[in-house]
Amino acid sequence: MELYGKWNDPATWRVRIALELKGVSYDIVPMEKLPNGCTLDVNYAGQTHRLGQTLAILDFLEERYPSPALLPRDLILRARTRQLAEILSAAQEPQQIPSVLKRLGAFQAVAATTAGKFSVGDSPTWADACLIPDLFIARKLKISLEPFELLTNIESECARLRAFQNAHATTQTEAPKSP
Repeated sequence: MELYGKWNDPATWRVRIALELKGVSYDIVPMEKLPNGCTLDVNYAGQTHRLGQTLAILDFLEERYPSPALLPRDLILRARTRQLAEILSAAQEPQQIPSVLKRLGAFQAVAATTAGKFSVGDSPTWADACLIPDLFIARKLKISLEPFELLTNIESECARLRAFQNAHATTQTEAPKSP
């Protein structure tokens, strides 16, 4: 598999997290700008297919590589996971303070009804893969995350997992190196 995208693009980051959580081998092809954030080339049924849009890619990965599951078995929790992922990944607004605050607030309101260690229960899901890049963006915009204690607690749990560490934007080879 080849993942095309920019090191700090939220869509690319979300897909990297899912690939890492599932233990799927992939190559990164750095691209400065893609219209849909990222694309994933997959070999399936003897052909190469280019997939776009974060949630469509996550759905393919879930169906193709069912273990470990990144969607809960329970239908309501599965729907809530998709709802949370959609709140963050479908945003068309620019990465500006009001829109980021609105998305984080909406995410936290739903996660407050589903969270355990992670956004939905005690295992990482699509929702967590979508959350981590948005918290990074919030910090970049110097947004106080104090009102989002639930989200920062989830982030701390995610940060303990090798998959999230490997997928983090700052660990990518094309990321600028700090002096």
